[in-house]
Amino acid sequence: MARPPENDELPSFRLDRRLAVITGASQGIGRAFALAYSRAGAEVVLVSRGREKLLETQHAVETAGGRANVICADVRKIEDIRHLERGVSKLVEGRDLGLVLVNCAGFGFTKPALGSD
Repeated sequence: MARPPENDELPSFRLDRRLAVITGASQGIGRAFALAYSRAGAEVVLVSRGREKLLETQHAVETAGGRANVICADVRKIEDIRHLERGVSKLVEGRDLGLVLVNCAGFGFTKPALGSD
């Protein structure tokens, strides 16, 4: 379990005995949530489509003393959501953990504001 830094900005925000499932955890806001929730004591489940970046986030969490699990899934696809559910179910089986879901998965596209579509 990650130990809070001495200069922790939120010393009362603790997530001990929680499993935080964080989608979009490979970069950006999702990665920031993973690192912060881990510092607050949560075991994290890192979810995204790209395994390599997830492994980088996992390494960052574990280097800081936290526990991280990686599940590759595209949350736009129902079968991947089912895969995620099975993976999380295995992680909580026989353990008394509260579950937290942080949905940071997203995608974007651009097109002209005055386009014909």
